[in-house]
Amino acid sequence: MDFLKLIPQLFYDLISKVLPGGYALLGITFALDSNVGFLIRDPFISITALSESAFFIGLFLFTLSYLLGQLIAPISNFYERKFVWSFVPEAYKVTAEKILKSDTTYTPAMRQFVRDELEIDEKIILSQSTSIYNELLYKSIFVWYDWLRVWYPDAGARSAKVRAEYRMHGALASSSILILFIHFIASWLYQFPYNSILITSTLSITILSTWGLVRTFRTFQWTVMNQYYVAKVGEKTNKEHSPLINN
Repeated sequence: MDFLKLIPQLFYDLISKVLPGGYALLGITFALDSNVGFLIRDPFISITALSESAFFIGLFLFTLSYLLGQLIAPISNFYERKFVWSFVPEAYKVTAEKILKSDTTYTPAMRQFVRDELEIDEKIILSQSTSIYNELLYKSIFVWYDWLRVWYPDAGARSAKVRAEYRMHGALASSSILILFIHFIASWLYQFPYNSILITSTLSITILSTWGLVRTFRTFQWTVMNQYYVAKVGEKTNKEHSPLINN
């Protein structure tokens, strides 16, 4: 059972770290007009047992991808918070205004639940802009996410998968920008021609991955909020109908 608890975290690292890291590794070798084999196999060319071992090469590639994914993570976070969310239209954001006021996406019960969880007085909502609560809602969603992982592991695992996907999209977009930067600098320094296919494909991946990041992050917020709401309402209902409590 302890091993099974690790599976969501392992999948999270695989999706959000290893896959983007592997993509960045492949893209950087093309950006430098080189190949992956030269980077992975040649350092061990003098050690025949290692250079000809498929298991070792695969393990080394996996480890290198993971480490590169970890290094890209801070860049990805910076890209998301400082660039992406500054240009995302309000219609694609989960904001306090939509939840706490009159947006028809959320039921009155759901809005009241969020007010109670954020400890917001209804009079304040009616008299002031709720934009000051957007950051509070953003941070609270991650608290609810951790609460689900501790008390409802199945729901927490589903939320973790969606989170890993949006982190993957952000890392892919950041990696593409890094690959382009390295390619332009390397082409200028070493005087080899620009790779038009590489430039076109990385630009396309940047745009598509950024769009995927926006959509998947919104799905992550909805997933956490909905599951947290259902779990809390279910707990309250169970307590009210429990014969031990009623007696």
